[in-house]
Amino acid sequence: PEEMHDNSKLYGVELDSISGRISKKLYPNANVQIKGFESTKFADNSFDVALGNIPFGDIPVSDKAYDKCNLKIHDYFACKMIDKVKPNGIAAFVSSKFVVDKMNDKARRYIAERADLLGAVRLPTNAFGDTATTTDILFFKKKELRSLEIPDWVQMSQTPDGIPCNKYFADNPDMVLGKMAWDERMRGKYGAESKVTACVPTEGDLKQKLTAAVAKIQGKIETVKSKVSDKKQAEVIPADPDVKNFTYTLVGKELYFRKNEIMEKSDVKGSKRDRIAAFCGLRKAAFDVINAQVSNCSDKELDKLQKTLNEVYDRFKAKFGA
Repeated sequence: PEEMHDNSKLYGVELDSISGRISKKLYPNANVQIKGFESTKFADNSFDVALGNIPFGDIPVSDKAYDKCNLKIHDYFACKMIDKVKPNGIAAFVSSKFVVDKMNDKARRYIAERADLLGAVRLPTNAFGDTATTTDILFFKKKELRSLEIPDWVQMSQTPDGIPCNKYFADNPDMVLGKMAWDERMRGKYGAESKVTACVPTEGDLKQKLTAAVAKIQGKIETVKSKVSDKKQAEVIPADPDVKNFTYTLVGKELYFRKNEIMEKSDVKGSKRDRIAAFCGLRKAAFDVINAQVSNCSDKELDKLQKTLNEVYDRFKAKFGA
């Protein structure tokens, strides 16, 4: 919504280079990172809202924080999104039906400990053209405290005609915008004895059905506003990806310190601040020499950069010592 967009700090993650660069053009004020979600450094409990069209597949993702969970890629994205949201914040995403419909409920238990399901909508296989994939739109609200209570939506059930599906959809058939059935097209892929379910299209306008279904899902964003003052907020900027994490850098004449996805203006004063700033200049001059050599620069270019490095170091040594 515009009233939400206009007053929000936006952060995006996109693995594909072309899509990522398009996003940067569409949202020039957003911090769009072109990398895998597993490579981001967002702090847990830091976003009011997390939205996504998450990837799905039968592959794991390598992320030290989640390796012990042994999650498939769609479950990994769902769990990590919820972890990044503040208490009472909202995580909403499109996913394949296998987040809530597979027999192994490990990922659902992980999510249920941390968030409440506000509602879900199951789309028919033709919702995204010819993908032939049954997809869900899932809405979660982050809990203030983790709980071990297992809600009904974690369980599997079946439709009146015996088709396995998540208990939420069995109890709320109006949120299924099609008809659950055995998908004969997929049997060969998983073996002759394998059975895969799908939400097959039914008559009626899908857009109207979706609008009516989403209107039944009630929820509010009730996160607590940061207690950081407006002045302090103004001293926080998106992280420069070229700045190594947990290091100082100069932005103009101001000294900043990078912490994951943000850089905070440093409150270090006096001679200590001057020494750190001088180190930043020395580091840049040193890396300019190294990067030029890696790029097979000419001897003339290298001589110039080495001369600059010597001058910067001499000034540093004269003021701060070796």
